[in-house]
Amino acid sequence: MPQTLLKEAIPALRQAYEGGINYYDLAAGDGKAFPMYGEAFKDVRISILYQIHFGADYSKGTYGWSLNLDTVKRSIEKQLKELRTDYIDYGFIHCQDEFSDWETYRKNGVYDYILKLKEQGSPK
Repeated sequence: MPQTLLKEAIPALRQAYEGGINYYDLAAGDGKAFPMYGEAFKDVRISILYQIHFGADYSKGTYGWSLNLDTVKRSIEKQLKELRTDYIDYGFIHCQDEFSDWETYRKNGVYDYILKLKEQGSPK
């Protein structure tokens, strides 16, 4: 990640936080955003609310989408690592354009995976 980008993004995110913004919907166009949030909020994570999109795939660095359980898991694990956190505050079920997408999501176990994460809860 270019250092110039980090030098600009992290102070901007901190200024937003210090101005009272603590909810971040992370439907990014590129996976490079996650480490910036992780760095900017590493000391205030307990005060930050992250929304993750289940089905948005950043496992390869750029945006994509998937209804495949293993791909969704890899993407979520990558996002959690880069955000420097072990929990998600809000989840958004992503990439549901047709009823068949929902059926695939459930059949592939993605919905069950989300429910398992919800049951684990957050440390708050």
